[in-house]
Amino acid sequence: SVVYGKMQGSFAVHGVPEEYFKVKDGIPFTFGRKPNPLDDTQFRKIAVIGSVVAERLFGKGENPVGKDVKVNGVIMKVVGVFYD
Repeated sequence: SVVYGKMQGSFAVHGVPEEYFKVKDGIPFTFGRKPNPLDDTQFRKIAVIGSVVAERLFGKGENPVGKDVKVNGVIMKVVGVFYD
């Protein structure tokens, strides 16, 4: 489950390497950014979420970048929203 405040939903959650976004280079990002090498080297707990997840948890057109979500009990900072 993914939780933000009082909003929650069950979504597919995948841990992907940085190379995933190189393959998917054409994916438009509505807000924020893709993961970067510093995220890995500094073991940052970040999340890049799809537009459907962002709309359900934060509302249509809201920018969730910089906000914390709880993913399966782990708090992560949203750094990007991509169109899915």
